[in-house]
Amino acid sequence: MKLSKTLICCSLLFSSTQGFTAEETAALTVDQATKLALTHNRSIQASQHEAVAHRFQASQIRGAYLPQITAYASGTQASGLNNPFWVSSNADSDEADTIYTAGLQVKQFLYGFGIRHAALAGGQAQVALGTAFEQQTETAVSLATRNAFAAVQFAQARLRIAVAQKEIREKEWQDAQLLLKAGRITRIDERQAFLLYTDAQQAESEAETHIRTQFMALARLIEQPYDTLVIEAPLTRPEQLQELIQHASSRYSINSQIAALTAQEQQQQATVDGLAAQNLPVLAAVGAYQQSGLEIDDLSEGWSAGLELSWTFDGGSRSAAKHAAEEQLHSAQKRNLYAQDHLLTRISQLQAEAAMLERNIKRQIQSVQLATENYTDSASQYREGRITITRLSEANLAIFNARYRLAEFIYREVLIANELLSIAE
Repeated sequence: MKLSKTLICCSLLFSSTQGFTAEETAALTVDQATKLALTHNRSIQASQHEAVAHRFQASQIRGAYLPQITAYASGTQASGLNNPFWVSSNADSDEADTIYTAGLQVKQFLYGFGIRHAALAGGQAQVALGTAFEQQTETAVSLATRNAFAAVQFAQARLRIAVAQKEIREKEWQDAQLLLKAGRITRIDERQAFLLYTDAQQAESEAETHIRTQFMALARLIEQPYDTLVIEAPLTRPEQLQELIQHASSRYSINSQIAALTAQEQQQQATVDGLAAQNLPVLAAVGAYQQSGLEIDDLSEGWSAGLELSWTFDGGSRSAAKHAAEEQLHSAQKRNLYAQDHLLTRISQLQAEAAMLERNIKRQIQSVQLATENYTDSASQYREGRITITRLSEANLAIFNARYRLAEFIYREVLIANELLSIAE
């Protein structure tokens, strides 16, 4: 009989259904909530636009090394015999004439001693950075959604505990009224039982309010009205936690955060290489076609083609910029290594906490059973008038504190599983 009561206590703890809509509303699962967040969350949408912007920026970089075509046309008026821009149809007159010019120039980059390669590498890093930021945002939103879902489940478990305690407090007060009539207890004990019952009612009301706030937090993440959400899945221990730890340990170095830092490092390396190449010559092919004259219908034409070698020297600004970029590259490399070490340390911390919770949960299950048995014995003694309501209240608090601690330990275990999953993503 005592064992069955323990099972009933566990059922009260974990069987929690709470919603604010009609019964026909479909219950939400954690996977469905995560999918809704990834579809509707505004931060996800913003990161997607950022990723597209990064891809266009990479295209802009590549476009600088494709053929550059310049078309031009002008009509210039000049006068004065000593004006070098003046060409008159009448050499004896200084009357202004209009010179018409039109042409086309094509320039194609050929070789730049690594400058093109550095630019294209920077463009690729730009795309990788945009993709990594998008994945990082998705990971963060997924983690926040899973944690918010678990918070609702934990709040529901707390409500179930509060409801069960209120029902027992009510039964204690009813027993106290009967015992008072029988002359086995004083009015003080009866009043105390009633006060404990009203406290339990208040605790239930606070638990209901807490559930609403947790539903609101989840609704903000998945962009859904909170009063349409129904969660029936109980708060349960995560499955295969040890496998999650191993999975995170093998994938932490390639998760979205590290991918973003690696892309930043590659981008900075491309900047260093590009600045170094700017101190070397650049070879390009140039071709041009032009028409000019005083009459639009009678323009002379000409063309040119050749190679252009340019070599720009400065007073040291590029060298300083290169050194600055190298320092920024070293900084990016250090940040990457630090982030990997931090994740590895965090996995070890989560593993240790998971082992502690494993032990605590086993002990807490035993505590719930013992507290239940103790309360059953205390209630029998109270009805016989052998103990006071104060002693019974202590036994009552022990059982519900044990249930709450058990729910808290399981909730923390779920949060650990969620964080491990985000590290491995």
